[in-house]
Amino acid sequence: MSIPLPNRMNDHSLGVNFIKFASDKTSAENRIDYFIKDAQIAKRLISRWFNHSKKNRTFSIELLRERGFYNANALDARLAKSLIRGENTLADNGERLINYTFVVVHDFKPLKNEFASRPKFNKGIKREKDEIIQLNDSVEKSRYNRQFHSSERQRKTYPIQCDSYLYRLKWNDEIASAFYSDYYTEIIDPDKIQKFDSDSSSFQLEFISMISNRIDQRRNRQIKSNEQLVKTAMARIMDLNISQLQNICPDFRVKSTLYIENGNLYSDIGLKEDVKPNDTYEVLERSENEDGTLQYTRIGTIRPVADEIWDNRFNAMDSDGYDEKGLLRTRFEKIDGDDFYTGLILRRMNN
Repeated sequence: MSIPLPNRMNDHSLGVNFIKFASDKTSAENRIDYFIKDAQIAKRLISRWFNHSKKNRTFSIELLRERGFYNANALDARLAKSLIRGENTLADNGERLINYTFVVVHDFKPLKNEFASRPKFNKGIKREKDEIIQLNDSVEKSRYNRQFHSSERQRKTYPIQCDSYLYRLKWNDEIASAFYSDYYTEIIDPDKIQKFDSDSSSFQLEFISMISNRIDQRRNRQIKSNEQLVKTAMARIMDLNISQLQNICPDFRVKSTLYIENGNLYSDIGLKEDVKPNDTYEVLERSENEDGTLQYTRIGTIRPVADEIWDNRFNAMDSDGYDEKGLLRTRFEKIDGDDFYTGLILRRMNN
């Protein structure tokens, strides 16, 4: 719950970070599907996008405007239309992003050495069999820590397995039209409020894909405790699974920015995004069409320099962002293209 969200994703946190299912014969995918429908996650995401007020049950498009997809004139025009939608509404850059809303559920699987043996005091401290260890007592806690947190008890590695399931929010013309005509209101409207509250089926998530990985996280000089070791393992395997799901689903891919310094090509992506030496990246130039939609035109391709891939994984950098090799970004080399400049967009291609 304390692991940060990937920095290239907008945070649509719904307050649901951790779910524990009882063990049974039902597959993890079926249990996750049941939870998503029972908790109405898709409906809650729509509520999040449109700033649904828990107090007065109204909506607004402030979040869309805040993200930079509405200018003042477009917002005023939108409100002036009294929510009557035109055929080209989905071409609007703000609302278009709703269709790029994803949910990832990480299913962590305990391995056979997941659980430590039952704690006991060493021979130096005698205890009755059922005697309670008073850890609220500072002296007692200090003695306990000296016994159980010595270097001999620290794990050198922590193996972890994680299955990650990717879902996408369904949002199309039909769903959007029904939402605006039946539910969207910026003033208290009891009829629309009642309709929205009672709707449990109009908004859905669709399953896209699943990826599974296992890693053996090793202790290093930055990992001081077993807790940090486990947290590092969890963060890194989630990042790995997310990067591989992005390879499967192109719409889930995040874009990065190209930087040019002293004639060299750089971008602030690395091992966290599963950058590999044989990867190929498109260099894209962004432009705006007359109707306001964005267009990306490929002007070249590049690849990472094998020994200059930045280790930006969780707990791998110092406070300034440098990894153990002193890298602050990943360096790339040109495959083809010309006239590159800082600010162009990189997008990984299918290899």
